[in-house]
Amino acid sequence: MKGEKMNKRLIFFLAIIFMAVSHVSAHDAWIQKKGDNFVIVYGHGSKLEPYDFSKIKDIKAYDVLGNSKKVSHKEGEIIGTVHDAIILTLFFDNGYWVNTTDGWKNLTKREALQKGLQIVIAERSLKFHKYFLKWAENFSKPIGIKYEIIPLKNPLLLKAGDCLPIKVLLDGKPVENASISTAESHDAVAKTDKDGFANVIIKKTGFCLISAFTERQIENDPDADKLYLSANIAFEIK
Repeated sequence: MKGEKMNKRLIFFLAIIFMAVSHVSAHDAWIQKKGDNFVIVYGHGSKLEPYDFSKIKDIKAYDVLGNSKKVSHKEGEIIGTVHDAIILTLFFDNGYWVNTTDGWKNLTKREALQKGLQIVIAERSLKFHKYFLKWAENFSKPIGIKYEIIPLKNPLLLKAGDCLPIKVLLDGKPVENASISTAESHDAVAKTDKDGFANVIIKKTGFCLISAFTERQIENDPDADKLYLSANIAFEIK
C-alpha cells in the first residue's frame, strides 16, 4: 500500500514536471498560404493536426491605414480576396484543457472530475495570430488584439541570422517573462523583460512563426484554474 501511494505521488510529480516543459512547445494556430488561397492550421512547426473548425472565432483583414474587415472561412479555408490586405488576424478559442496523470485531455475541470481523473492543472486556452503579408509602419504599434506580438521593425526585410525586436502586450500592457519560441524550436528562445521586449534571431528563410506564451490565474471559473494565452506572428522572408 505504501509503495502504491509513493508510485502515485511520483506519477503526479512527473506530470507536473511534464506540464512545466510541455507548454514551451505548445500547439498553436495560424494562417498560411496554400496555393493561391489561405488556410488556418493547427499544430507545432511542420507537424499539423486536425481541429474543430468551430474553434475559429474571428478572422480579420487589415488595410494599410489599419482599417479592418471581417473575413469568412469554409472548413478552415479563407473565403474571398484578401491579397490586398497588409495583415490577417485570427482569434482561435482552443477551449478547456486539463493536464492529468493520464496526459492532456480536451475537457473542462468538472468533466475531468466526473471521469475520476487526477488533475494537475485545468486551463482555458486562447490563441491570437497576425500574418504579415506586407508592411506598413503603423503596424509597429498595437492594433488592439487582446494578446499580441508587435514586431518593432519590418520583418519582411530580414534575412537568416538577423535579429527581430518584438514587444508583447496583454490588454495593451507589457507582459513580463512571456516565453518566446519559434517553429524550429521546442524550447523557449527568449523571455520578455519587464517592458515586454525581447529579441528573436531568425534562423531560416521562408515561412517564419514566432510565438509568445503566458499564463494568468482565472477567477470564478469552475472549469479552469488558469488562462493560457498564445500569440504569434507569421511572415515570409527571402
